[in-house]
Amino acid sequence: MLKLDFRNVSSKPIHSFSVSYYSPDPLDTGSFGCQPQRFLQPAHLETTSISSRGRDRLKFSVDFVQFADGDVWYSDLPKTTVKLEGVRAGAQAATKHLLSILESHGAAAVMDALPRIRADVYSRDFSTREAFGDFGFYCGVTNTEVRVQHAYQEGGLSQVEDLLRRQH
Repeated sequence: MLKLDFRNVSSKPIHSFSVSYYSPDPLDTGSFGCQPQRFLQPAHLETTSISSRGRDRLKFSVDFVQFADGDVWYSDLPKTTVKLEGVRAGAQAATKHLLSILESHGAAAVMDALPRIRADVYSRDFSTREAFGDFGFYCGVTNTEVRVQHAYQEGGLSQVEDLLRRQH
């Protein structure tokens, strides 16, 4: 087991991030997402563990960071697991889904639907997900969820409605 410490070097709280790791051994190559139980505050650490066969050196890179306010950062490395196109596709699918709920049942129903948004959007948008990669699409759906939650905290249901209508 390898223990990894990730420090938030930004000035904003982090909601979640993704990490890739590479090795000459294909069994020690992959990626994972990390969502701390509480937002990762500036200058604070998040410790996580992964298993490794331990034979070769591993190289780690942070591919994607989603801040607590919904802003995102992308790595520009060629092998990144989360690409802008995938996040956009997931965000568009999630926004479309939430807009349909907003129009038929109102903003309160949107907030009620957030806990199951990934399951609802994933079951409807398989072909879009396949085109852009599951993890990027997942990050886009989650990004919409984070933005809606942030809008609600900042201004209530009217802010949620404004956000969804602007995103569409």
